[in-house]
Amino acid sequence: MTEDQTKAREQAAHDLQDIEALRRSEPFNRYYLRRFKAKKEQVARKFRHDKCGHEQREIYRQQLEMYDEIERMLDNDEAMAALVIDNTQ
Repeated sequence: MTEDQTKAREQAAHDLQDIEALRRSEPFNRYYLRRFKAKKEQVARKFRHDKCGHEQREIYRQQLEMYDEIERMLDNDEAMAALVIDNTQ
């Protein structure tokens, strides 16, 4: 295994530990995820119901895409870290 592979594997292992710790963290789940979902819903309501111009609607749409991407981040990063570990054994 090369030095770069070793570093990538170590980082992936740390990422998996951090992701697991976040998933088990009561404050993260109770506060952060609740607030995140509330903000996302606020933008979604504006996107669905506000009477606004095309430019503002596009901004809302892009914000929703960003919220979706952030929401998937833990799952995506967990899958990538597991893949790195599997591929560097």
